[in-house]
Amino acid sequence: MRGWTVAWLALCVSCGEASFGEGPVRSDAPDEIGVDPYASDWSAGSTDDAVRYYVGPAALDLLFVVDNSCNMEEPQEQLIGHFDGLADRMLADGIDFHVGVVSTDMEDPDHSGKLRSFDYDRWIDANAPDPGALFTFMADLGVHGWHEEAGREASFVALQFERDLYNLGFYRPEAALGVVILSDEADYSTNVPITLDDYVDWMDGLKTLDGWARVHTIVGPPGGCGLFAEAGDGYFELSQATDGLMVNICAPDWSAELDAMVDLVPQALLDLDGPIDPAQTRLVADGVDMGSDEWEYLADSFQIRLVTELPYGTPIDVYAVDGETAEL
Repeated sequence: MRGWTVAWLALCVSCGEASFGEGPVRSDAPDEIGVDPYASDWSAGSTDDAVRYYVGPAALDLLFVVDNSCNMEEPQEQLIGHFDGLADRMLADGIDFHVGVVSTDMEDPDHSGKLRSFDYDRWIDANAPDPGALFTFMADLGVHGWHEEAGREASFVALQFERDLYNLGFYRPEAALGVVILSDEADYSTNVPITLDDYVDWMDGLKTLDGWARVHTIVGPPGGCGLFAEAGDGYFELSQATDGLMVNICAPDWSAELDAMVDLVPQALLDLDGPIDPAQTRLVADGVDMGSDEWEYLADSFQIRLVTELPYGTPIDVYAVDGETAEL
């Protein structure tokens, strides 16, 4: 599926300061990128011979799976305390996001993969007047949930069985997907409705491109960390298989690691109006020709994927080699 080399973030035996691996390097986004990466009119302008696009982030569906069993009050509070910074970063980058929360409780039928709601809101998007307040209501789940936490099962049910039922509208096929599991124990998910190996295959099949579906985990490190958390067995494998990040739940500050998760959001695809011949197409990024190994034409969806990471806001001009505008 993907490489299995994943840096363990903030590995410690006792609680201590976090450290984290570097994600893709991007510059700060401009104040107004001015693009909707999935609208048909994403091209923000044109030159005489080219259609111009601007590099921006993909849309993102971010599902938090939060342990609501005993001893989880402090981790829930810590996650809630970090959310404003996470939301500010996504807004600054211009990410069209959906953020939802489910619990690890698969015994209570009112939980069991169903998104937590406040009033009529079942997820948070970029238009929410106060994302932090909404997230507080959704993620402050208490500590009386079922003691056999089932994070893998809860995320699968949320994104598969409840996708078009209770959770309708949260998951978008065209968006990148991030699952963040927060727990102080191992995963007690059973092999029903899905085994660990089948879950990895299912997650891989949700998106056609590498890096568009990841499972991040905020759990105890191998060996655990004292009396606070046991090792997150069953969760490590999910992050490793999907190139997600593994964060130490015992660390006092997760802000850098959550920021690194945003760094992993892929660049948006360039939407074309019809097919092109990649051998007869030229891409120029901010005045510099891009090599054929720096972009990829997706013939099935009439889109261009940028292989090279570029700063948000970078102009991309797409030319036909014969001097005519490519059909975009």
